[in-house]
Amino acid sequence: WADCDDVVRGASLLRAAVAAAPATAAGLSARYDYAPTECSRLVRLVRRGQGRWHGAIHEALDAAGPVAAIPGETVRWVHRPPEQDGPKPRMRRDLEILERLHAEDPADARTTFYLAQTHRDLGNRERAVALYEERAALDGWDEETFYARYQAGLLLVDDDWPRAMMSLIAAWELRPQRMEPVQALSANLRVRGEYETADLFARRGLGVAVPPDDLFVATWVYDWGMLFERSITAYWRGELHVARAACSVLLGRDDLPDAHRRQTEHNR
Repeated sequence: WADCDDVVRGASLLRAAVAAAPATAAGLSARYDYAPTECSRLVRLVRRGQGRWHGAIHEALDAAGPVAAIPGETVRWVHRPPEQDGPKPRMRRDLEILERLHAEDPADARTTFYLAQTHRDLGNRERAVALYEERAALDGWDEETFYARYQAGLLLVDDDWPRAMMSLIAAWELRPQRMEPVQALSANLRVRGEYETADLFARRGLGVAVPPDDLFVATWVYDWGMLFERSITAYWRGELHVARAACSVLLGRDDLPDAHRRQTEHNR
């Protein structure tokens, strides 16, 4: 299935993907790009009679048996760019529904999570933090719990750095294969002038492959984000040859954003 604001890349290959799926598979998952540098893996096809929906908002399709993955990126779902969406009216409608559902059942982890997401996207930072922390305290999918702790940490960075650090570290402890909290820790320690500690986190994240997680994986962190941090912390630690080498690698990438490219050129 595809939502009204999705585009299916490689749709012509879908029949072949279905034909190649194991006979025991009740459904197929595919890569879903929420943004150019953030992806998930979601169930997108199910066999007739073997799927069910859950959730009133951000509804999810579950398969009634084993799920096989469409390999790589040959077929992937892509969310339309924000400029084509006009999301605020829809978000406010979603907010009303989610607030009602949350009031009816505060222990529903999925509702609490997406209520936090909606408040974040609408700019209601304090409410979002409270809901992310509420979600992190509930039982539920560990990837969702990870992301709730990670987002709470990001939103707290400017107002309560010690609390932000605790949330980011808790997220990393929960899923140590995820480097997004490590990048956030390194970057924010660096801007505070704590270069030695920032460098420890930067080096810890270098060379880690994109994990096979299903929820909101920030691929840029693994592709170039940790190396960008190391290129700066190495300079401040006096490792100029390391810093220059890292800058050269970064500048050789065609996916480095313009702002980071300009800073890297200046640094080198």
